[in-house]
Amino acid sequence: MRETSKAAIARLNEAVGYTAILTGDGAAAANEVGNALGVKAVFASLQPADKLDIMREIRAKVGNTLFVGDGINDAPVLAGADIGVAIGLGGTEMAAEAADALLLTRDLTRLPFAVFAAKSTVRKAKSNIAIALGIKTVALILGALGIASMWIAILADVGAALICVLNTLMLFRISKS
Repeated sequence: MRETSKAAIARLNEAVGYTAILTGDGAAAANEVGNALGVKAVFASLQPADKLDIMREIRAKVGNTLFVGDGINDAPVLAGADIGVAIGLGGTEMAAEAADALLLTRDLTRLPFAVFAAKSTVRKAKSNIAIALGIKTVALILGALGIASMWIAILADVGAALICVLNTLMLFRISKS
């Protein structure tokens, strides 16, 4: 177990609310690691199909799932999770192909940042859609009432695009800390 693993799991617990270990290893070793890391649940001595079934049960309880794995036995769960992340370049090719994302390092401390960045990106996309639709709706209504000319509509369209681009640039302020 790496020194950074406990901190990574603590930050993942903050980011996603629920963490679990699904492993083919024996219960004693898995529980020891799980307790040391502070995960919410440990499921041990699992076959690949068992991991997938348990992941589906977890999804039914807590919602969207993110599964992180590196072995050939993780491929079905990586493919079945809402988001599958294969760890490192040293993992199996099958795991990397089944995953939605590839963490290029075995350092899990980057994973909470990736989760936060993804959530921020989705929020920013939704706000950009709302901004653009709001500005265009106002321009459309003003145009229909005869208050705004075609040039005002064009300026509103270009202005909405610029506002959305500037709003999106705020994502670059996200730090890795």
